[in-house]
Amino acid sequence: MKRFIAVAGLLLSVGVVPVATATPAQADIIDCVRYLEGKGYIVGPGVRSACSHDSWSTQGFCQAKLVALGIRNNDHIVTACNRATWE
Repeated sequence: MKRFIAVAGLLLSVGVVPVATATPAQADIIDCVRYLEGKGYIVGPGVRSACSHDSWSTQGFCQAKLVALGIRNNDHIVTACNRATWE
């Protein structure tokens, strides 16, 4: 019986721990990318790299990379980088 409980606990932890420890950052990167796609920009490795700067402290890097990629609309840049920033 103890072995059954141990195995059941292990199986439960394998299913629960990854969900409980998942970070929300990836979804925010996707929000940034999808926003730019929706505005008609071509999304490639450069945009994904810019959107990966996903904290308030690195938001300037996101904006600088998008400018370097040729995006000139400041509203689009700021909105995309805000969407990449996890809260």
